[in-house]
Amino acid sequence: ITYTQGAAVLRQLNAYLGDESFLGGVVAHLRTHSFGNATLADLVGAWERSSGKDVSAWADAWLRTSGVDALSCEVTPDGEIAVGCDSRSDPPRSRPHAITVTAFDDIGTPTAADVVVTGQRTVVPLQVSGPAEPVFVVPDSADQTWAKIKLDDQSAAAAPQSLAKVADPLTRAVVWGALREALLDGRSSPDAYLDALTSALPLESDLAVEVLLGAAPNSGAIGLLGRYFRSPARRATLEALAGRLLAEAEPGSNRQLIAARQTIDVTSDAELLHRWSAGDVPDGLLYDADLRWRTLISRCALDAADQADIDDLCRDDPSSQGALHALRARTSMPTAAVKDWAWRALTTDTSLSNYELYAVAERFFPPEHATVTGAYVERYFAEIPDTASIRTGWVAERAALLAYPGSSVSESTLDLAERCLGRTDLSVAVRRSISDGTDDLRRVLVSRKSAGT
Repeated sequence: ITYTQGAAVLRQLNAYLGDESFLGGVVAHLRTHSFGNATLADLVGAWERSSGKDVSAWADAWLRTSGVDALSCEVTPDGEIAVGCDSRSDPPRSRPHAITVTAFDDIGTPTAADVVVTGQRTVVPLQVSGPAEPVFVVPDSADQTWAKIKLDDQSAAAAPQSLAKVADPLTRAVVWGALREALLDGRSSPDAYLDALTSALPLESDLAVEVLLGAAPNSGAIGLLGRYFRSPARRATLEALAGRLLAEAEPGSNRQLIAARQTIDVTSDAELLHRWSAGDVPDGLLYDADLRWRTLISRCALDAADQADIDDLCRDDPSSQGALHALRARTSMPTAAVKDWAWRALTTDTSLSNYELYAVAERFFPPEHATVTGAYVERYFAEIPDTASIRTGWVAERAALLAYPGSSVSESTLDLAERCLGRTDLSVAVRRSISDGTDDLRRVLVSRKSAGT
């Protein structure tokens, strides 16, 4: 968060001051203090002189106050657009947000205006009514600030069909992010998010947002989202979408590679994965060592491969990365013996390297293995805290987070987590990981309740 938020805050200050004042202040600061030392106050003063604005107050609100604001738009019946700002600081603190607000009509024609949001409600200098009445309004459409973006109900409902009509890829990325946040916050159902993926993702030209389909039950990279889509119907929707993306991708393209990875993560078709392992892959796809290991890990998770298959691939790929993938594949196998070995590795084995430990941790609790790993949920909260005594802080923290039983989405798991967090002997590192994992678990439970599942 340090690097991402820091970059976003600088971008917001640039939007707040304007290019000329922002860069002018930086240049003046560097010239004044070249070959010497300087303070934040010196830099803030340079920006104040170049812009004529109170940057000290801006710095107090943005750099010395915790919390993130939530921005949302409302459109009144007479066509007035206003931005609401919900301060998440404690106590609430007003932060200025220099942003662009864009309204789109039913054919995707944009009408935009710049505004500095101050206080709880700020009217946008944009009047839209009559034939061009907006069906879709995006706050911070140029991604100029650090805030949680909320779409109004009409815009959220229109998003699946409207995204493809938005020409600016940055605005589309803002919308995708808002849809994802709505899912994680329990304001949108998993089915609504899947509807947006199914309707708009095949038409999306920006490859960066295609990782949103990584919300698969088997996905190690974005395992959190996979917990929202565990029903057979939702998983079938993901499989069909991944298959469509792969079929429509140009052979040899980056889009084909992304779709292939997504297919491997979401498919329950063990026969398809077996054919790929045998070399029968889509035309143009470079089936390299990474894809071979991905395929084998998914086959192991589906109980469609064994240790002999892992050993065979290890002989073909004796690299250090191959050894880590082999651990992921072995841990993914849904047998009691494998899980017992993996659990002992997580809790007692000090001979594993850091990355070997992480490889085992991230594949221990796949959602489809609940019958095999169910008994380890309670053991996680009883035994993982003690690993801080045999591992350094960062390693213990990372392993505890990767191994968190987030796939066990139930009130009983939440109760175990809360009782664990009530302990007074938890190390700071392990407490942080369990707290983060539990926050994700609460989000999934809220989402399921809101969706009636």
